[in-house]
Amino acid sequence: MPSDHSVRVSGVSKSFGKQKVLTAIDLTAKAGETLCLLGPSGAGKTTLLRLLTGALKADEGAIDIAGEKAPSMAALRKIGYMPQDDGVYRKLAAWTICCFLAACSASKGSVKEEGQ
Repeated sequence: MPSDHSVRVSGVSKSFGKQKVLTAIDLTAKAGETLCLLGPSGAGKTTLLRLLTGALKADEGAIDIAGEKAPSMAALRKIGYMPQDDGVYRKLAAWTICCFLAACSASKGSVKEEGQ
Protein backbone atom coordinates (compact mmCIF):
# COMPACT_ATOMS: atom_id res chain seq x y z
CA MET A 1 0.00 0.00 0.00
CA PRO A 2 1.36 3.47 -0.83
CA SER A 3 2.53 5.39 2.23
CA ASP A 4 0.26 8.35 1.48
CA HIS A 5 -2.87 6.30 2.27
CA SER A 6 -3.73 5.49 5.87
CA VAL A 7 -6.98 3.69 5.11
CA ARG A 8 -7.85 1.70 2.01
CA VAL A 9 -11.13 -0.17 1.58
CA SER A 10 -11.18 -2.28 -1.58
CA GLY A 11 -14.27 -4.04 -2.90
CA VAL A 12 -15.81 -4.51 0.54
CA SER A 13 -19.25 -6.10 0.74
CA LYS A 14 -21.35 -7.05 3.75
CA SER A 15 -24.71 -8.78 4.07
CA PHE A 16 -26.89 -9.68 7.01
CA GLY A 17 -28.76 -12.78 5.92
CA LYS A 18 -30.31 -11.99 2.54
CA GLN A 19 -30.03 -8.21 3.09
CA LYS A 20 -27.06 -6.69 1.24
CA VAL A 21 -25.89 -3.67 3.22
CA LEU A 22 -22.64 -2.78 1.43
CA THR A 23 -21.72 -3.78 -2.12
CA ALA A 24 -18.18 -3.45 -3.49
CA ILE A 25 -17.25 -0.34 -1.48
CA ASP A 26 -13.96 1.39 -2.38
CA LEU A 27 -12.56 4.18 -0.19
CA THR A 28 -9.14 5.66 0.40
CA ALA A 29 -8.15 8.18 3.04
CA LYS A 30 -4.80 9.91 3.04
CA ALA A 31 -2.71 10.24 6.17
CA GLY A 32 -3.97 13.21 8.22
CA GLU A 33 -7.24 13.49 6.31
CA THR A 34 -10.52 13.80 8.23
CA LEU A 35 -13.56 12.17 6.65
CA CYS A 36 -17.25 12.24 7.51
CA LEU A 37 -19.69 9.58 6.34
CA LEU A 38 -23.05 11.17 5.65
CA GLY A 39 -26.20 9.44 4.52
CA PRO A 40 -29.69 8.40 5.53
CA SER A 41 -30.43 5.82 8.19
CA GLY A 42 -29.76 2.35 6.81
CA ALA A 43 -27.23 3.50 4.19
CA GLY A 44 -24.42 1.39 5.70
CA LYS A 45 -22.34 4.06 7.47
CA THR A 46 -22.24 2.27 10.82
CA THR A 47 -21.65 -1.09 9.14
CA LEU A 48 -18.61 0.34 7.34
CA LEU A 49 -17.24 1.79 10.59
CA ARG A 50 -17.75 -1.54 12.34
CA LEU A 51 -15.85 -3.23 9.53
CA LEU A 52 -12.99 -0.72 9.91
CA THR A 53 -12.79 -1.31 13.66
CA GLY A 54 -12.99 -5.09 13.33
CA ALA A 55 -16.33 -5.36 15.12
CA LEU A 56 -17.63 -7.03 11.94
CA LYS A 57 -15.89 -9.09 9.26
CA ALA A 58 -16.43 -8.26 5.59
CA ASP A 59 -18.00 -10.92 3.37
CA GLU A 60 -15.76 -9.82 0.49
CA GLY A 61 -12.94 -7.35 -0.13
CA ALA A 62 -10.05 -6.06 1.92
CA ILE A 63 -9.37 -3.31 4.46
CA ASP A 64 -5.89 -1.96 5.10
CA ILE A 65 -5.15 0.56 7.86
CA ALA A 66 -1.69 2.18 7.84
CA GLY A 67 -0.13 -0.91 6.34
CA GLU A 68 -1.96 -3.37 8.61
CA LYS A 69 -4.58 -5.76 7.30
CA ALA A 70 -7.88 -5.33 9.12
CA PRO A 71 -9.46 -6.72 11.15
CA SER A 72 -6.52 -7.01 13.53
CA MET A 73 -5.36 -5.51 16.81
CA ALA A 74 -2.39 -3.97 14.98
CA ALA A 75 -4.77 -2.10 12.63
CA LEU A 76 -7.09 -1.08 15.46
CA ARG A 77 -4.20 0.54 17.36
CA LYS A 78 -3.64 2.91 14.43
CA ILE A 79 -7.09 4.53 14.33
CA GLY A 80 -9.44 6.50 16.56
CA TYR A 81 -13.17 5.84 16.58
CA MET A 82 -16.04 7.75 18.19
CA PRO A 83 -19.27 5.77 18.09
CA GLN A 84 -22.41 7.68 17.20
CA ASP A 85 -24.53 9.33 19.81
CA ASP A 86 -27.59 10.97 18.33
CA GLY A 87 -27.98 13.35 21.28
CA VAL A 88 -24.58 15.04 21.18
CA TYR A 89 -25.09 17.57 18.39
CA ARG A 90 -28.87 17.65 17.80
CA LYS A 91 -29.08 21.32 16.85
CA LEU A 92 -26.06 21.43 14.54
CA ALA A 93 -26.07 20.75 10.80
CA ALA A 94 -23.99 17.79 9.60
CA TRP A 95 -21.56 20.12 7.78
CA THR A 96 -21.01 22.18 10.96
CA ILE A 97 -20.24 19.01 12.93
CA CYS A 98 -17.75 17.86 10.27
CA CYS A 99 -15.95 21.22 10.38
CA PHE A 100 -15.88 21.17 14.18
CA LEU A 101 -14.47 17.64 14.35
CA ALA A 102 -11.86 18.43 11.70
CA ALA A 103 -10.74 21.44 13.75
CA CYS A 104 -10.54 19.27 16.89
CA SER A 105 -8.35 16.74 15.11
CA ALA A 106 -5.75 19.44 14.34
CA SER A 107 -6.14 18.57 10.67
CA LYS A 108 -3.58 20.42 8.57
CA GLY A 109 -5.79 20.35 5.48
CA SER A 110 -9.01 22.18 4.87
CA VAL A 111 -12.46 20.65 5.11
CA LYS A 112 -14.05 20.26 1.68
CA GLU A 113 -17.07 18.60 0.20
CA GLU A 114 -16.62 15.61 -2.11
CA GLY A 115 -15.80 16.73 -5.63
CA GLN A 116 -14.07 19.96 -4.58
